[in-house]
Amino acid sequence: MSEVYTALSLEERRRAAANFLEFLRQRDGTPEPLARKLSKREEYFQGIERHQVRSRRGLDTAKFKRNHLTREIEPNLDAAMLWLLCTAKLNRGERYGVDMVMAYKVRKGNFDPNLPETFLQIEEFYHTRMLLDVLKVFGLEIEVLPPNSRITRLVIQAMVYLPQRFSTPFSLAGEILGVAFFYLMREKAKEIFADEPEVLERILSLFNEIMVDEIGHVFFARARAGKIGLWFAKRMQNAVLNSVVTDLPELVLLFGKEKLVASVANVAQILNGNEEWPVQPFRYQSTAPALVSSL
Repeated sequence: MSEVYTALSLEERRRAAANFLEFLRQRDGTPEPLARKLSKREEYFQGIERHQVRSRRGLDTAKFKRNHLTREIEPNLDAAMLWLLCTAKLNRGERYGVDMVMAYKVRKGNFDPNLPETFLQIEEFYHTRMLLDVLKVFGLEIEVLPPNSRITRLVIQAMVYLPQRFSTPFSLAGEILGVAFFYLMREKAKEIFADEPEVLERILSLFNEIMVDEIGHVFFARARAGKIGLWFAKRMQNAVLNSVVTDLPELVLLFGKEKLVASVANVAQILNGNEEWPVQPFRYQSTAPALVSSL
């Protein structure tokens, strides 16, 4: 984990930001901020729409809906139900932040297609869409609610409204959690849904898209943070983790607190040690074309 918080030289930061912008252009295509669209992402979703996948698993949708609406979830929920509740509730922070950013940007009129932030904000919107598409595989349609935890809402607000030097540490801490949690969810899906190969393939496809984005977001936040920002991000990481865990007891029941903490602590291994991800955040010597590949 220490590697994530190791400061980069000014030249490394500049090169990383330039390479990342080129990577985003090649991966995402042309941004349309007001429509919340990226041209190449729309192509991906067209494929999703053309080939609908539905699970044959007998799911108690009424039980899902009851537990989706409360933080005091019922006892003895099975792994599949916990996994789906995590998927639904992890979506809350994403959507809360996206809606706030978009409203703020509309007021400010600040949608520069030459800034990585413009791409990243639209990517976060796509994450909510992808997680909703995962739920649709199981016949679940939900309204995305705001996070329960006041601290979680405050952290997201800090990411949106504070000046960059102050907001970036919050963003980095949050993106590290995103990498850790989405990776755990992806791996857990392989256990739970192995009996439905087509369903599992769709889940992995959607989670892979999110994972590539989340890794890239860590890459960009680390390049922007600077030495002091990295110091703050490292020290607030546990507080941000505890806030999310308090908000999502399903995560603790599904994975255990120790595994969640270990996953966050080992996030550098997820980022650097797995060649299937087309973004390698700590290999700053790489040129942008070398960062782009296909899952």
